Amino acid sequence: MTFRASPPIIDWPVPADSSAHDRNASAWRALLRVWRAYLTPPGRPLLGGACTALAAVTLLLLPGFAAGALDAAVQGDHGRVLRLAGAFGGGAVVEALLRRAGRLALIDRSRRTEEQLKDAVVRHLQRVRIPALDALRSGDVVSRLTQDVELLRFATGPAALYGLQALVLLPGGIVALAGASPRLALAAALPFAAMGLALWRLAPAIHRHSRTVQDELGGIAALAGDVLAALRFVRAAGREQAEAERMRSRSNDLADHKVELARVRARSDLAIHLGVELAVLAGLAIGGLDVLAGRATTGELLRLYALLGIALTPLLAAGFLLGALPRALAAARRVDELLALPVETVGAFSVARAPRAPRLELRSLTIARPGSDAPMLDGLSLTIEPGATLGIVGPVGAGKSALLDVLLRFREPPRGTVLVDGRDLLDVDPRELRALFGFVAQEPFLFADTIEQNLRLAAPDAPHDALLGAVEDAGLAPDLAEWPEGLRTRLGERGVTLSGGQRQRLSLARALLAGRPVLLLDDALSAVDHETERRILSALAKRRDGGTRIVVTHRLSAVAAAHRVAVLEDGRLTACDTPAALRAQRGFFATCWRLQAETAAFDGRLP
Repeated sequence: MTFRASPPIIDWPVPADSSAHDRNASAWRALLRVWRAYLTPPGRPLLGGACTALAAVTLLLLPGFAAGALDAAVQGDHGRVLRLAGAFGGGAVVEALLRRAGRLALIDRSRRTEEQLKDAVVRHLQRVRIPALDALRSGDVVSRLTQDVELLRFATGPAALYGLQALVLLPGGIVALAGASPRLALAAALPFAAMGLALWRLAPAIHRHSRTVQDELGGIAALAGDVLAALRFVRAAGREQAEAERMRSRSNDLADHKVELARVRARSDLAIHLGVELAVLAGLAIGGLDVLAGRATTGELLRLYALLGIALTPLLAAGFLLGALPRALAAARRVDELLALPVETVGAFSVARAPRAPRLELRSLTIARPGSDAPMLDGLSLTIEPGATLGIVGPVGAGKSALLDVLLRFREPPRGTVLVDGRDLLDVDPRELRALFGFVAQEPFLFADTIEQNLRLAAPDAPHDALLGAVEDAGLAPDLAEWPEGLRTRLGERGVTLSGGQRQRLSLARALLAGRPVLLLDDALSAVDHETERRILSALAKRRDGGTRIVVTHRLSAVAAAHRVAVLEDGRLTACDTPAALRAQRGFFATCWRLQAETAAFDGRLP
């Protein structure tokens, strides 16, 4: 069994306002789900558990061999000394081999579980609805994906390894002690019981402080990511000191919470070490008195101390596990919160990807603004025929980009309001739907890689000539010729080494290389000069791919050759006609065309 991206680790989301009891219960259920994945398939974990248990049993036998050899040496029985010493050595080798095999099996499986869980989180996030993703902070997500998942890994393999050792060695050592000296066994058991009670009382506080520390770590990671992403603005605005103070304040809060956690864990460590030292003191007093009174031999005293040491060693590990368990529970709930985010519904129908563009139809489409009842799109009805070029214009906030988000299903429309070739948009698989669209955003995202690799994200197997053709049509060829390494030029983070216009043109080239039937341009030429825009539009017009183009723009020259132009105002369609017809009317398009024409005339050019 492997982790799945959906449903999440537990089968229901945890409400943010649920009670502390509900949150703890959900954390336990999430952790148990991780354990079920760890034990599926059960072969290696069971083999590792068996080897670990056998290694512990073998370890319990070794003190008897050592004690017998010491008593034989005192008695002068050399042959028995050699036999028992050989048995001790052989047992030690067997115990070491079994322990190694158990550790490899248990820890290797936990690493695989960690890999599966990280893969499940990443796959799930790729399917989460865009509005839910918009509410996340990348730094906090990275913290949950790395630190919290690592804590969950520790709660599987390492916990199984140390836990099994403790379950075998601790009771086994107490039983062996009871057989050799009931008084010593009782004296050792009492400090153990007191220590267990103290750890049980401290566990809720450790859980609470662990959760707070992990939340603070996520917040600091998110803040650092925001500052680094906006470092140019921070410097330009002279906010270096202010941002440093903000980070210092968050770091101080984190330090305070970590100190509180350290204090609670210090009390748990005190309980563990105090219990251990009291048990050792009991062994020293009772065992020594037994030897003086003739009730035990020197070898038997050695055996008693060895058994006591064997019982105490896993006790320290068990105490460490009890301290780490609350942190693992907090991590389980934080990871589960990611996996409980709502995902896109998968449609029952497929859209065959073909060179022919689909017919797109909007029927009284209404979309509300996030967190508000005010409509972002209000009763929009529009039909986009295959192969047509549609311009979409309007003032800022009119809903132009929101319309493209709906077509890409970044925002889910009401059922029956958007049709693709007569099929409801919600009935189409989102991945196959998006395979119909080539999308160029106003603020394109580029990876810190070469220009070629950024282009090949759209078409990994495209020939070199196709790359150059897309670059030429996007108007990027003159810039490419000036770069010494050409397509192998490496970009900075998010393409920061390029200008805004170069980033837009590279993104356009990537979309053209994909060869999708519908090309969506969301103000994608806003950062290029008018002459470059003219060349790009001319190149796009000459492409005989039969595709549909939907161009959102504030520059009306970009839609001067469109078949139709839709005018959006306050989310409503106020006009839809040819550019020539709209120029002849009194409305937004005619007013903007006149103003832009006057500006172009003043600059010595025409729109």
